[in-house]
Amino acid sequence: MVPQFVNYELLRSRDPQILGSCDILIDVGGIYDPKTLRFDHHQLSFQETFDDTSHILLSSAGIVYKHYAQSILSQAPLNLTSEHLNWLWRYLYRQFIMSIDALDNGIDRYPNPEPPRYTNLTTLSHRIARLNWYQDVYDSARQGERFHEASRMFVTEWHSWIEEALTIVLPSFLQFEKALPRRIAIAPGQEAVEVNANTIWEPVIDHCPDAARVVYVYWQDAKGNWCIQSPRIHPESFASRRAFPKVIRGQPTAKIKEITKIDQVNFCHRSGFFAVTKSLESCLALMAFSAENS
Repeated sequence: MVPQFVNYELLRSRDPQILGSCDILIDVGGIYDPKTLRFDHHQLSFQETFDDTSHILLSSAGIVYKHYAQSILSQAPLNLTSEHLNWLWRYLYRQFIMSIDALDNGIDRYPNPEPPRYTNLTTLSHRIARLNWYQDVYDSARQGERFHEASRMFVTEWHSWIEEALTIVLPSFLQFEKALPRRIAIAPGQEAVEVNANTIWEPVIDHCPDAARVVYVYWQDAKGNWCIQSPRIHPESFASRRAFPKVIRGQPTAKIKEITKIDQVNFCHRSGFFAVTKSLESCLALMAFSAENS
């Protein structure tokens, strides 16, 4: 995928003589020197992060990504502007590569030492690690096979992320970016923005600085109803930026109308992240009610 390395042979070795003959070293060798294509991160002197805002040290995955991902992304047949290429490069790092860097460096996802409520061992890093959980772990030939299997696993995942980013995420970002100038204030420090029903805004809203104060996204669906959703406070959280008041969550339509004094309110999800009304006027009124009463 990186043009200058397309025809290179992939080797796995710690033999100093073999390493000395390689044109590029990754994750081995004890040296980080991009000029000589030495990309190791295990030495104590290594303190590189993706950018000034990141607190995660790079692993070999992040190193390679930082130096070569833009070259790969620029090959996409989309005529990306430099601004959008840079946005996509940063997005993919935050969403995909950063977690690999963190796991490789032994960094916990949460600062709280309490155990999680459930375990997730299905990440790419965990799946690759499981390739070492075999009785033939000390068989060098089998280790070589597992190494290439792991490489193929990563490439498959990488292609999936690239395809999604180029065909779904970036178009969605551009569409959502166009909608943001139309956002309205519903309370001090709280905004709402109208989007088209087909706008996939959830993956990109956290990557749009202008959407930092957006607590509701609303749209008209195919049936003419007006839907309102409060974005998550974080992609992995089920908490909303401004959930609808508990007093109307999961209530029958008549009860919601009685409490809000809004005649065309139709539905509020029991968790408070989503609601439906029958008109734009009632949609705006419900958001204002929620901002005042949440």
